[in-house]
Amino acid sequence: MAKVVLICPKPGAANPYDAAAVDRLARRLGPDIITPLNPLVSRRVVEQVRKLPDRFRDNKNLFIDLVRSISPPIEFARYNAIGHAYGVRKTREIVDEMSRELNGPDARELLSDRLIDLLLAGMEAASVARTTEDKEPRSLKALVPWRIRRWLRATIMKAPVDWNTLASRAYLASRMSAVLTEDAALFANAGRGSAHGPGVDV
Repeated sequence: MAKVVLICPKPGAANPYDAAAVDRLARRLGPDIITPLNPLVSRRVVEQVRKLPDRFRDNKNLFIDLVRSISPPIEFARYNAIGHAYGVRKTREIVDEMSRELNGPDARELLSDRLIDLLLAGMEAASVARTTEDKEPRSLKALVPWRIRRWLRATIMKAPVDWNTLASRAYLASRMSAVLTEDAALFANAGRGSAHGPGVDV
């Protein structure tokens, strides 16, 4: 059997590459069949990076220098063009949509009235959605190891309850429950004429 090599870029929040999915596939088929490969850690790339001065090894400094040397004097963007989910959930349109769903019969049947009333009362709408993930200084955040940041978030710096986030989860639960209920009813009605239902092979 031919060996498959997956060229996988560096995983990240803005990258569709799913390292866990590739790992599961490799474990199922075996390392002799499929091998994930990250081109950013290839020998030539690593050797070239080692030759760079320290100031070019982080924060895309080399890329920024190259772009500025061949481009007009235009400043780089400081904020994301697409609003972060935290800010999008606070827009008036999203808050109104979540309120309509939570006030509907599907949500009332799935969730308790007390919980829904708390979510509706706690949600807030902002005039402008935030475009950055958070407000803490990036330089300070980069200096703290991720293990310490995770420990601080779990013990000392616990984030307060965000009602918009909780409402969005309740909204998704309500919508999914309604869709699955409709699908189950359609499947049951369509399958009454056969022993195993439509399209089911046993």
